[in-house]
Amino acid sequence: MSTTSNLDPENLYPLLRDMCLVDHGGCEPDGRGVLSSYLDPGAKEYMEQLRKLADDGDDVPLRLELALRHLAGLETQGRMCPEGALSFLHPIICPGDSEQCSETAPLETPPVGPPTSLCAAAYSLAAFAHYEKYLSTQEKLDLDLKDAAEFSRDKAPSDVSCTLRSMMRAAYCAAEAASLQFLTPAVLLVGSVIKTDLQVRGINCDEFKQFRPLWRAVDKQATEQVEHDMYEEAKSQGSPSESPENSHSLRIKCAASGCSVEHRKGRLLTPCSGNCSASSKNWYCSEACRINDLPSHQPRCKIVHRALPPTLELDEPTRERIVSILTPSDEPVYRYEILADDECLDDPRDGALTWLPDAPSPYTPGKTVRCVLRLY
Repeated sequence: MSTTSNLDPENLYPLLRDMCLVDHGGCEPDGRGVLSSYLDPGAKEYMEQLRKLADDGDDVPLRLELALRHLAGLETQGRMCPEGALSFLHPIICPGDSEQCSETAPLETPPVGPPTSLCAAAYSLAAFAHYEKYLSTQEKLDLDLKDAAEFSRDKAPSDVSCTLRSMMRAAYCAAEAASLQFLTPAVLLVGSVIKTDLQVRGINCDEFKQFRPLWRAVDKQATEQVEHDMYEEAKSQGSPSESPENSHSLRIKCAASGCSVEHRKGRLLTPCSGNCSASSKNWYCSEACRINDLPSHQPRCKIVHRALPPTLELDEPTRERIVSILTPSDEPVYRYEILADDECLDDPRDGALTWLPDAPSPYTPGKTVRCVLRLY
């Protein structure tokens, strides 16, 4: 299941730092992660400097570092400890620890002011910690119960060891990071795996509006990859083709019968995730269209199945529990979001927009970002 748990802590630590704290899409010019805006992670006596910062009233960098060290096993005799990591991240994600604040519930009131880069990093780390719990064996889940008690994580035993709730929390935290355009490898990995696992069970991901920023980021990554593959296929065959940068002008329509939505700059379609070649992929404007087209498309394109987490079964009761846990209330979902430079603004799945004043970028000094309040 998880490939990271096979590494020793000294090698796992830099890998997790790279996965969870660095946005490789370019929002961080130095490429070393958000903590480097405070201190150089390679500096001598790094932990002592972080503790001095905490003594002076800024404990967030230290909490992020300790969460990372617990995930890597540096503080737990070589064993990855997601519960330890989450205990340090919780005060960042849920300041004040109010009853309404949760790692799982979507925001029902707008946040006050733009979040910081360190807040986005906390969501990325928390997403990966919950993802590791989602992939856990029963033996590891039993250890999580002991860790939760040791770190005073105020959760019911059934809540700590519930694989499906770990899936939900991983998706929620990854969606929060995605809404802030902090698209680390960990965020995209969590989104891609969970979306695929839902699709395998025949669940329409678009129904879960609280995760829409995450699905949007995953779809964009998949689209860019397929467009690049299409370009490379055409190039290898000596055929003229749009470059990947200009591929939004490709004349592709939704493959579902009766749908005429077209792939263009303002409304990007999503390629199927099966094993067909890039040039023969079907593209869809929504999850509903993808599901409707399955009977005609499946015979020539099979979904690439992952191994399921060891504590889950691919059966109807599991599917019903997933839907029951993930289905949000009828209450509106508000999100403060940072818009990407090429953000699609007319996708009906993305709710209503209220424009907010531009804000300083959390990641790049001297740059401003477009901000909105979305109502899903």
